[in-house]
Amino acid sequence: MMQDFPTASPERSRRPADGSDPMASALGPQGEMSDSQAFAVLRQRFPQTALCERVAAVARWRMGS
Repeated sequence: MMQDFPTASPERSRRPADGSDPMASALGPQGEMSDSQAFAVLRQRFPQTALCERVAAVARWRMGS
């Protein structure tokens, strides 16, 4: 028997229509801090956010999005 697992709700996975990314924006210009420092900032500013979302935000920040 297969078990159904919950999936991310579309509201949480959808980026804002205006292109803003609050987590990536909170990190400032790329290159001013290491990835570990960026994760610390996101943990402090967005404590209820899942780790996978913080990882995605750091990736977007590194790509300049």
